[in-house]
Amino acid sequence: MPITQSLSREQKPLSGIALGGVGAGSIELRHDGIFRNWSIFNNQPRSYGPPCLLPEDQMLFFILRVEVEGQEPFLKILQIPEGYSVGSIPNHQSFFPWLTGVEEIRADLSFPFARLQFFDPELPFRIHLHAWSPFIPHDLPSSTLPVACFDFEIQATSNRKVHLLLLGTVRHAVAYDIPERTYQTRLAKMKDGILAELSCGGVSPDHVTAGTMTLASFHPKTSHYLGWEHRHWYYERLIENRDLLNIDDTAGRNSADPATGIPRADPRHFSTLGFARTFKNKGETLHHSFALAWHFPNDRAIDGTMLGRYYNRMFSNASEVARHFARHRTDLLAQTLSFHNALYDATLPEFALDQINSQLNTFSTSSTLSQNGDFGIQEGLTPERKWGPLATVDVSLYGLLAVQALFPELAIAGARCWAKLQAPNGIIPHGLSGAFHLGDASEKKVPRLDLAPQFIILSLRSAFWANDPALVAEFYPACQAALDYTLRERDPNGDGMPDAEEGQHMCTYDNFAMPGVATFIGTLWMSALSHMIEAARVLGKDTDRGRYESLLANCHRVFEERLWNGNYYRLSSTGPGVSGGQFEGCLTDQLIGEWCNLLTALPPNVPPSRFGKVLPEIVRRNTRRIGLINCSWPDDKNGRHPVPDDCWDDQHNVRWTGVELAFASFLLHTGHDDLALGVIHAVDRAYRQSGRYFDHHEFGAHYYRPMSAWAILHGLLGVGHRNGTYTFAPPSGDRVRGLFASGHGLVQADLKASPKKIHLRLVTFSGSFQPAALEIGLPFSAPKTITLSINSKPSRPGKDFDLDSAPGTLLLSFTKPPALRPDDVLDLRLRA
Repeated sequence: MPITQSLSREQKPLSGIALGGVGAGSIELRHDGIFRNWSIFNNQPRSYGPPCLLPEDQMLFFILRVEVEGQEPFLKILQIPEGYSVGSIPNHQSFFPWLTGVEEIRADLSFPFARLQFFDPELPFRIHLHAWSPFIPHDLPSSTLPVACFDFEIQATSNRKVHLLLLGTVRHAVAYDIPERTYQTRLAKMKDGILAELSCGGVSPDHVTAGTMTLASFHPKTSHYLGWEHRHWYYERLIENRDLLNIDDTAGRNSADPATGIPRADPRHFSTLGFARTFKNKGETLHHSFALAWHFPNDRAIDGTMLGRYYNRMFSNASEVARHFARHRTDLLAQTLSFHNALYDATLPEFALDQINSQLNTFSTSSTLSQNGDFGIQEGLTPERKWGPLATVDVSLYGLLAVQALFPELAIAGARCWAKLQAPNGIIPHGLSGAFHLGDASEKKVPRLDLAPQFIILSLRSAFWANDPALVAEFYPACQAALDYTLRERDPNGDGMPDAEEGQHMCTYDNFAMPGVATFIGTLWMSALSHMIEAARVLGKDTDRGRYESLLANCHRVFEERLWNGNYYRLSSTGPGVSGGQFEGCLTDQLIGEWCNLLTALPPNVPPSRFGKVLPEIVRRNTRRIGLINCSWPDDKNGRHPVPDDCWDDQHNVRWTGVELAFASFLLHTGHDDLALGVIHAVDRAYRQSGRYFDHHEFGAHYYRPMSAWAILHGLLGVGHRNGTYTFAPPSGDRVRGLFASGHGLVQADLKASPKKIHLRLVTFSGSFQPAALEIGLPFSAPKTITLSINSKPSRPGKDFDLDSAPGTLLLSFTKPPALRPDDVLDLRLRA
């Protein structure tokens, strides 16, 4: 009789939660219980050290030794096993049949938490694992800790006495690429726990994979068996005894070449910590935690230059990390949970919040944070290779938004890296070539047209959000040089609008041409000019400001004359009256610059009345079965645009998640809520179906651009801000609620509206919030009564704040901007 089985797509473990701090390297826990994609050793593909080819399912694992009173003991590894080796035992079914995997694992994944439930008919327990790493916005030291925590809750389900031994095992992988090393282990006590530190002798302290790993168990009665290699003697003793025997056999894993005497470590070295507990009654519950900490200080650039790790500032080995984490574990968990819960406390469907949350995983998988604070996120990353450079400017236009919101100092650090690599003629690098002092070596000789305006927008947005004139002054010369380069060398007809050359692929859409004046580049260019006008105003550079205002006015004219076709802004135009010179593609990203202006509360560069026509038209034309595609043409057949034979990658007919999510936030910002949620839902559905919910793809996996999802929250609230002035659009419904970034913190906004009333409540969640002014969109012409309080203390008009109203808008300016800290409340009520 045949063996009949079925396999559903969701059962394939293709993505999971990355555990590890920002820029600290990570390990990925998937719903099969296996830890994958280890990048903690400065190893490829995330870094440039040698690949770590050790079996992923044997790097870190947890086992239960179970002995029901009167029955034979057995072992369960908390994995769905794969291959012929389980718990490091080759051919385990034959060699050691007492060890088997669990029957079923149910996973609840939400960054930075992985909650796994383990089921097996042999187990007399309910077993939960809660795995996590600290992630606390505006607390960079805590969010860069190289640590992963594993909190177990085990409840007895049997009426019989059960002896349990919970075991955590880690493989010694320090300096895995150097055979001539010697293993070292050190067992040490800490308050309420035991730690086992793994290191190596015979290795240069500067070697790329040199460092330490530490496994910690948070109970003083933890037992240990360090330095085992094979089932004999470790597993035999384990099955025969109810606790570990407190053995350190590290010396047995070290040997020497008989001919030369050169030390040589055995290929395999495992260390285990265990905690034993006897359950006498049904319902008894054990809570026990392990942590894995690491410290590999020698991250290097592609040219070998030492980068170091940000965590080197605080720690000199993994045991120091573990001790610090042990002291602060309760508070770190509380703060991490608090942010997670605050993110989900919003008036958005859960699938939209899941999309925002899932993109934060990229902080752990793909970020590089050097010891001196240089920062970047890899454009794309698969287990085999990098895709694109580090910190590409064009992709950062979208993805850096989440960085600016949660860790603004990292966004500023990234902009500084680009500014340092600016060429003398003003050219901005496309990205970083695996180092913070090297530009992208693969970029073509003709630089992309979108880089200059994108750099201007990104750097000045960081300064405007921070309300920091000194930062504006710091970035202004580089922004001005980038702008002048574009006008001098990329505007051949002198109309003030950059022109793409025929046949050149000039922007982030680097595989289809946009000759002449292009809507994507043009809208970014106008947004950059808007940012430069504001920067010149802040710095009191009136001559520059007048020049940019005149230039922008002319760009408005050119953009409308050349690109507006009555329904949307065409892809590009080589000039009026030119045969074949109008390219009628409808690009989803055609108003990307307007999105940028909304985020910094700058005036629009296209008539706002156009939004109501263009945005629904984009959705109508570009929606396909697969989602919202990048671009469509009026003459497309079967929904597809023809792709040239020499095209290396179709970018016309495909969806880019980062573009979709940014566009969805734009739709929310402009009151097209139903269209926005439709776009987000299509993205959400596609990634749930693919099984890669935490691994979004564009050019490679774990792609950086979809971190634009953070803008969905700003779109929900209609919030933008620059230099201390915060604007809020009236909600489409009667209430919106959610987090937004203030530049120095996060704020929970609750905005209620009716035809006669507005109620805005702002609670500082993290960091600080210091508004200089609030600009409120009104559903009525002007308010008759205004009530403002801060922490329930009334503020008085004319003394504490001034008012300036126009039809449909109220500007409230503070005499002295309040300095609001976490849990401080600003309450504003307006009545017609």
